[in-house]
Amino acid sequence: MSLPAQDQHQPTSRLQDVGAVVLPTPYGEFEARAFEVPTGHVYLALCRGDLSGDEPVLTRLHSECLTGDALGSLRCDCGVQLRTSLGAVAAAGRGVVLYLTGHEGRGIGLVNVMAGLAEGIEIYEASFAGLGGCPFAAGATGNICTEDLVYLLHEMGFETGIDLERLCGAARHVEQVIGRTLPGQVMKAGPRLQLHPIDEVQTAVG
Repeated sequence: MSLPAQDQHQPTSRLQDVGAVVLPTPYGEFEARAFEVPTGHVYLALCRGDLSGDEPVLTRLHSECLTGDALGSLRCDCGVQLRTSLGAVAAAGRGVVLYLTGHEGRGIGLVNVMAGLAEGIEIYEASFAGLGGCPFAAGATGNICTEDLVYLLHEMGFETGIDLERLCGAARHVEQVIGRTLPGQVMKAGPRLQLHPIDEVQTAVG
């Protein structure tokens, strides 16, 4: 297993297996197993089939790209590469796509939710747009964003009974009232497959 340059100084034996859940995708079900490395980054291994034995395993190392993977940006082919990789592993019936995160902060709150789901836990605390923090730890990043948590659960096939678009609207309102940028991701990008009018989208020039 190869690690990104920023983590190569850490021994791979210090990877922490956080938990795993079954993830339904357009390419069938994958086992999504989360690992945390000493830097705080979280990697996801999307596995299909029996990976034991001496036979070579079809493997893709994919570096996280929010705009390409989630938003379908045409300025890169990251999303295409990710989908092609998942399709290839599904067709082979055996393999792994290792999704290397680290471009959007630690994100360990959502990983802990995955670990909790694997243990059958059904109740979680969260806050609009990630408001709050820890009175015992200066500089704590805050709480799990409610809308990010709901998005994760919906994408994993769990029914919450929550209207995600209205929830994102409430989170954006909270951000306006507070008067500063809050860490919620889904309230900024919108749910998957939601299209935005081109005149509302900020694009790079050149």
